[in-house]
Amino acid sequence: MATCITILLVLFCGMSAFGQDMREVVSSQELIDVINWKIWDDDLDVILGDIERVNRNVVPWVGYDTMLLIPDTTSHRTKFLRRKALDSIFTSEDFEYVKKQLQSYIGRKHKWTNGDLLGVKIINVKPLDKMKRGDDYHEYSLPLFSKDHSLCIFKFNYVCGLLCESWRMALFKKTKDGWKQVVILFGMES
Repeated sequence: MATCITILLVLFCGMSAFGQDMREVVSSQELIDVINWKIWDDDLDVILGDIERVNRNVVPWVGYDTMLLIPDTTSHRTKFLRRKALDSIFTSEDFEYVKKQLQSYIGRKHKWTNGDLLGVKIINVKPLDKMKRGDDYHEYSLPLFSKDHSLCIFKFNYVCGLLCESWRMALFKKTKDGWKQVVILFGMES
C-alpha cells in the first residue's frame, strides 16, 4: 500500500511539474491587466453600462501563430508571412521570450474565470448555428510580452453570428496612460 501511495505521489508531482506554466514566464495579473485594459479602453458599450459577453475559453495560440511570430531563418514562407513591423520593433531576446511564452501556452486549454475580467459576463458560447440575436460575444487570447514587458501581442475576436466575425492580432505598447495599439499584424472580418 505504501508503495502504491509513493508511486501515485511521484506520478502526480511529476505531472504537475511537467512543462512550464505561463505564470512562470508572465504573472497572471499582468496577463489579466492587459485584457482588462483592452475591454475598457475601446468599448464605449462597456463604459455606457452594457455588459460585454466574453467566451470562457481563451483563444488559443496555435502552431500557425508560432510560424508567424518566431523567426525562422531557414523558411522563406515564414519570412514572407511575418510582418516586418515585428522585425523592426522586437529584438532577438524579445523573440526568444515570446517563444518561451508560446511554449507554455500551446496545447493547454486556458479559461477565463469569473472575476478575472472586470465588468464582463463570462459565458459558455453556443455553437454558431444555434446563435440568436443578442448572443454575440468577444474572445481574447493570452498576451505575449516582449522581454521588458513594454510591448505585447494578443488576439481578440468579436463573434456576432454564423457569417459575422471580426478577428485581429495586434501589437500594443505600454505608455504612462496604459496600453496603446501600435499596429494590427493580421486581421479578418466577415
